[in-house]
Amino acid sequence: MLTSLTSISMGTNALTGTIPTELGLLTALKYLFLDKNSVGGAIPTQFGLLTALTYLYMSDNSLAQAIPTQFGLLTALTSLSFYGNSLAQAIPTQLGLMNALTYLNLQENSLVTIPTELGALTRLVYLNLEENSLDSTIPTELGALTAVTNLNIEDCSLKGQMPTQLGLMSVLVELNFQENSLTQSLPTEIGLLTAVTEIDFDDNSLTGVIPTHMGTMSAMIEVDLYKNSLTGPLPTELGLLTRLTEIDFDDNSLTGVIPTHMGTMSAMIDLDLYKNSLTGPLPTELGLLTRLTQLDIDDSSLAGTIVTQLALLTSLKELEVDSNSLTGAIPTQLGLLTATTKLDLRTNSLVSTIPTELGLLTAMIALYVNANSLTGTMPTELQLLTSATLL
Repeated sequence: MLTSLTSISMGTNALTGTIPTELGLLTALKYLFLDKNSVGGAIPTQFGLLTALTYLYMSDNSLAQAIPTQFGLLTALTSLSFYGNSLAQAIPTQLGLMNALTYLNLQENSLVTIPTELGALTRLVYLNLEENSLDSTIPTELGALTAVTNLNIEDCSLKGQMPTQLGLMSVLVELNFQENSLTQSLPTEIGLLTAVTEIDFDDNSLTGVIPTHMGTMSAMIEVDLYKNSLTGPLPTELGLLTRLTEIDFDDNSLTGVIPTHMGTMSAMIDLDLYKNSLTGPLPTELGLLTRLTQLDIDDSSLAGTIVTQLALLTSLKELEVDSNSLTGAIPTQLGLLTATTKLDLRTNSLVSTIPTELGLLTAMIALYVNANSLTGTMPTELQLLTSATLL
């Protein structure tokens, strides 16, 4: 017997069958890599004997049944990955005893419930439970994971409210709760997460207003709140987030005007506000967002004219302000948007003629101006748009 063996690396092969229980006799083993094979069956309970183990990677296999409770005995383990298997039943509470653990990836299984005991893993840096069947609330105890930088519990049927205690995770960089059933308001304590660069709550059932406290999250680069039931105005405090490159607030019930303060977000690349109930004019300050490649504010209640300052957005590829109540003429200055591939102005109350300058948009693929009150003839210059669909 190889009782002095410290490392086994058999990843990225075509291994099949089950894991031999005899592996539990290799008590000196520190590293075990069996990832990216086709190994199936249950995880042997004898793994609990491998008390010297520090790295265990068994991702991308066909393992089934439960994670053995004996894993709680592996107090030297620092990295554990069962990503991409068919593990089921509850995540064992005993995992909370693995106090050396810094990396835990249980993504893409059929595990249920989040044990409160995971809050005892105070050295944990990375926690990924994405794509399981957790169907539970978020334990308040996760707020004790103050070393975690990445928290991903996407698509797990989570319910209830985001606990205020998560505001204690002061070094958190990425927070992903998208595609769940979270309800109620985002807590104001979210503003305490000043190290966060990316926050994603897409496709939940959040209500209430966007907290003004988000303006303190100065490291933020991306914020996605798409497809919720958020109400109220866009906080002017968002203008303080000068590192933001992406805002996705599509498909909510936001009201009020677009704050002029958004013009201070000079790093912005993608601004998506469509399918809300925003009112008032397009702020001229949007012309200051010169790195913008996508501006989508369609299907809302915007009024006033299309501001000429949008012509300053020379990196813009998609401009969509359709299905609003915009009036006046189409600005001739839009002919300066030579990088634009999609211009959607349909279903407004635009008048006058179609500017000949739109013929300069030679990168155009889709130009929509239908369902307005435009007059005159179609400019012959539009024939230069050889790749475009014109409606």
